[in-house]
Amino acid sequence: METTITTTTTKSAPRFGSRWIGTILLFFICMISYMDRSNLSVSTPTILKDLKITPVQMGLITSLFSIGYGALQIPAALMARKFGTRLTLSLAILLWSIFTVLTGAVGGFLSLLLVRFLFGVVESPLFISVNSFNVRWFPPHERASANAFPTAGAYLAPVITPPLTVLVLTKLGWHWVFILSGIIGLVIMVVWYLWARDNPEQHSQVSAEELSYIQSNQDFDTKPTKIPWKQFFKSRSFCGIGITYFCSLYFIQFFLYWLPYFLQHQLGMSLTSMGFASSLPWLFIGIAAFGIGRLSDRLVKANYSKFISRNVLIILGFSVSAVLIYSTMYVHNAWGVVWLMSVALGFAGFTSIIPLAISSDIGGELTGVIYGWINMYGFAGGAVMPIVAAYVGTHFGWNYSLFLLVFICLIGVIATLFVKSDQKIRV
Repeated sequence: METTITTTTTKSAPRFGSRWIGTILLFFICMISYMDRSNLSVSTPTILKDLKITPVQMGLITSLFSIGYGALQIPAALMARKFGTRLTLSLAILLWSIFTVLTGAVGGFLSLLLVRFLFGVVESPLFISVNSFNVRWFPPHERASANAFPTAGAYLAPVITPPLTVLVLTKLGWHWVFILSGIIGLVIMVVWYLWARDNPEQHSQVSAEELSYIQSNQDFDTKPTKIPWKQFFKSRSFCGIGITYFCSLYFIQFFLYWLPYFLQHQLGMSLTSMGFASSLPWLFIGIAAFGIGRLSDRLVKANYSKFISRNVLIILGFSVSAVLIYSTMYVHNAWGVVWLMSVALGFAGFTSIIPLAISSDIGGELTGVIYGWINMYGFAGGAVMPIVAAYVGTHFGWNYSLFLLVFICLIGVIATLFVKSDQKIRV
């Protein structure tokens, strides 16, 4: 059964509070997690040569990461429900930092394949924990902004990672790229564990005013409930938002894993130029992530329907991204292509930020489970993309891989139309 969401704001927001400190910590955690992913893509040309790996084999490696990440989404959501976000995320950061270090110790295709698969498995609780934290620490009209902030950290990581990776790679070798990243992850894990709590009422730094504000604006009972799988699968929103996220991450993961290779081998850029050019699109999506969450929340607060505040913005993101990617096929200047792709990825940020808020809108206390479901779909897209893009690019040309991105955007538009973000799924 689905019921229309009604939200009544009874308390004004404190100017600043502990909930935003938690979100700042999550910003850096997500940034580090994406540094650990994007440094592989920047190092790919060097690793291919050093380990004698083909592009299709590297596509399989990145697909195995996404398979491991996506397959564990529901178990990770159940783990977060049982043990809380503090312990679950701390354990995830610890393990993925270890596997990041081990990435720098591999000696061939099979060992790299295994390490990156396990890296994906242990990183699976990341955004489930982020979303579960935000749904308990933020009222509905702040959740898009709360979710956007950590996601912006993830998207800004590829802005700073390429030049740093190139520097470490040229001075110390590609192995040290991953060793240093893993050490940074261990540091942020300790900080998170010492500060975080599962609920605001458990934290000594949360003021009485802030706690009252959070609790009086909650739109669901925070006590754990039975997971209504039958109602989930009967809901067109549950299925539609999953397909939306599949399309979103297929599009975005292309930039994460194949853009550096595309810039060097398709556009003929040097290693140094590629380091800057591959970071530029992520600057656009990072900026968009900050803005789109705030815009969506402002529309909700102004009493626009959730369809306008959420769905229409996703549709706009897919549509503009498709037009811009299609336009790159008719541009022959390398930097012209980079700028078009940068703006396209910026608008693609709409399609990845807002589904997080929708999972809170329709899920309530079950947000973590719903987000685990849509993230499983998303990383199914992430698993398919590296192999498909590598195969199509190698055998038919990389412009055909770009054309597939346009097609994926069109599917995303259709799926988003089926999502009823104004209605909460209940038992």
